[in-house]
Amino acid sequence: MLVIGFILYDRGFKIISMQTLLLTAIIILSFFPRLFFSLGFWLSVSGVFYIFLFLIHFKHLSKTWQFILVPFWVYLMMLPLSLYIFENFSIYHPLSILWTSLFTLFYPLSIVLHLIGLGNLLDSSLVWLLTLATNEQNMTISWHIMVLFLLLSFLGIWKRLFIWLLLTTGLSILIYSIYNVA
Repeated sequence: MLVIGFILYDRGFKIISMQTLLLTAIIILSFFPRLFFSLGFWLSVSGVFYIFLFLIHFKHLSKTWQFILVPFWVYLMMLPLSLYIFENFSIYHPLSILWTSLFTLFYPLSIVLHLIGLGNLLDSSLVWLLTLATNEQNMTISWHIMVLFLLLSFLGIWKRLFIWLLLTTGLSILIYSIYNVA
């Protein structure tokens, strides 16, 4: 997707738009039609869709606030899809927002540490994180709620009211999930 996005940007297309995302998905599917059946492809497209949705409706926020809020937004928007498809939730699940933000710092720091011969300095923290007990619970979301969520997502392209309803739905699903696990 990055290569197609760069080519479109080079040709003067507005990158952060739903039309660009749709065009990119169609181009990728035309070259690799088997991706139509790939769950990873559709989750990736969904993630980019929700990032674009955020950036379109909250472009007035400063870059710092966007950097802080995008991981929360994407988590809340992808949570219903994740629960509907994978049907599991852990109390550590919401911490993925923090881990994602920290990984943005961890990865370059890890590369620098490896370059200067101190690559194992962060290993114990990484091993600790990977060995946490998950205590997962099965969580299911009815297809009615999923259809409502997807409808709000698409309506959110045009009206900000639906963005707030979408956010409320995502927060409600998160609270419901935490309540059922705790």
